[in-house]
Amino acid sequence: MGQAISYDANYTVIGAKIFVSNNKGTATDLEGKFSLECEAGELNIQASYMGHYNVEKIIKAKPGEIIELLIKFSPSEITWDE
Repeated sequence: MGQAISYDANYTVIGAKIFVSNNKGTATDLEGKFSLECEAGELNIQASYMGHYNVEKIIKAKPGEIIELLIKFSPSEITWDE
């Protein structure tokens, strides 16, 4: 379980893509929340949202453990070539 928010927490992030190392994935809902069931062990969590830097976290999950994960997205810089 988790939630995705902006780096300054001014808004929740709707529709962010959340993937886990075992190729499971989901998207955040209208409240920026998501849920995934995963195997125990070391998990590589990757999150992406258009216009923001990708977020990657490595967590260790125990069997039957419920982990609350907060993902904070920072806006990426957009540059234009002239």
